[in-house]
Amino acid sequence: MVEDAAPPECRYLVSDEDRRPLKLGAVGRKTYDDLIGLGDSRFQHVKVTFQDHAELDAFEGVVRAAKTGDLEIDTATGARRLSETEVTESLHRQGFFAKHPLLSRLLLGEVTDTPPPVSARPIDRQRARETIASYLSWRTGTTTRELTQLFIELEAKKAGSKKMRAEEVLPQIVSVADEMHKEGLIYVTAQEDDRFVQVAPKGLRRSKT
Repeated sequence: MVEDAAPPECRYLVSDEDRRPLKLGAVGRKTYDDLIGLGDSRFQHVKVTFQDHAELDAFEGVVRAAKTGDLEIDTATGARRLSETEVTESLHRQGFFAKHPLLSRLLLGEVTDTPPPVSARPIDRQRARETIASYLSWRTGTTTRELTQLFIELEAKKAGSKKMRAEEVLPQIVSVADEMHKEGLIYVTAQEDDRFVQVAPKGLRRSKT
């Protein structure tokens, strides 16, 4: 990496700092220092956390499912298979690649944080979780768009509450639903910038320890 006669524009060293942090001997330390000396524009050490690694696995899993024809969405006319291109374009539009510390460098050439718009008022995530769980207690499935409208209506009934805008609430409801999916509490299927939410099959539910 240091002595390459025709080096790439930027060299990346990726390490799993949570489970296997980088350990260097004398020669390795000198080489590492030489690389650091090249500057950020020519060398970057990307320290990937366990969460970052899990997200990479999740991205690969959903794209692979689409590639093999195993990923479907529910539409007004029935189930439709999603293509690999549709899935990757959807993930890109939603900013998943831009938010990942490694993919943002490899795919976009920079580190880009995409927080919610400043004007967006954060929702109460616990109430959102309760709203989703309550709704699914009597429905077999719904979408995050429907849950967004329900959440807005429930919040509007509270004294002194201002009416929330759906375009600000939807991404946050999607985030809560994805979080509950990871915990095994519900089962979520991607639908562009929406999600189809179902009660988690018993085999997918995980008990908290």
